[in-house]
Amino acid sequence: MRTLRMLHHLVRADLLERIRRHSFLLILASAVFAGYLFVPPVDAGYRVLQVGTQRGIYDSAWIGLMFGLIAALHLPLAGFYLVKNAVERDRQTGVGQIIATTPTSKVVYVVGKWLSNLTVLALILSVMTAMAVVMQLLRAEDATVRPWVMVATIWLMGLPVLSLAAALAVLFECTPFLRGGFGNVVFFFLWLATLVAVLSGSIDVRTDLVRPTADPYGYTWQLADIQQQVLAADPDARVGSGLLMTGPDIEATFAWKGFGWKMGPLVQRMMWAGLALVIALFASIPFDR
Repeated sequence: MRTLRMLHHLVRADLLERIRRHSFLLILASAVFAGYLFVPPVDAGYRVLQVGTQRGIYDSAWIGLMFGLIAALHLPLAGFYLVKNAVERDRQTGVGQIIATTPTSKVVYVVGKWLSNLTVLALILSVMTAMAVVMQLLRAEDATVRPWVMVATIWLMGLPVLSLAAALAVLFECTPFLRGGFGNVVFFFLWLATLVAVLSGSIDVRTDLVRPTADPYGYTWQLADIQQQVLAADPDARVGSGLLMTGPDIEATFAWKGFGWKMGPLVQRMMWAGLALVIALFASIPFDR
């Protein structure tokens, strides 16, 4: 109970301080704007995701996937730089020296910072989820909101990756040579390399079919499911897919039923969240109390 109270106070104090910052509001506004861009009008000159010459109707499943892509692919990058200052702020303000004189252990401290980081990012994810409902009603191709389909996709895609970003922010701050600008550069290229490896390494270049993998984004399972649905309706359909495409033009739409989150994919998502906890715990090793 004592440890839980310490964690509660650490997370609460950090959260109250951060949500008052202009940087938090800026990232929040950027996430909302990205949500608007990721669900373009049907006559827009670009598409965020299409399969061959088809795209999904803007219903809860498809819009949930669009916002899940923002949460999993883009928000971790901005979120990392947003939250990578919790330990440094304690150093600069002298709070760290005060905490060092208390019974708070290094493990409790770094886990508290990880949970604080994650709470901030989860708040942004909550606002994005509300924005997803707004975009479905705004585009009005299908006005029937299915909350579970939408929320499950956004959070199961986004939260594990945001957990990793939150944990890496703590680890980088606790590791001397990753604490400053060099660490910021390292994370950017780590994010970019992971993104390229997942998006390109899971596609069969001969058939354009996606092989479901235990990717940190939870994306390949869903794209493979979409391709199979398209092929079931038309075995000769083109299934080559891409993000942020300007061509070829859309020739047809389809109603994607949404991905059924069965035990296998769910366990994989929980494993990535568990890895985030391991990283946060590991951060206590280089942390100089």
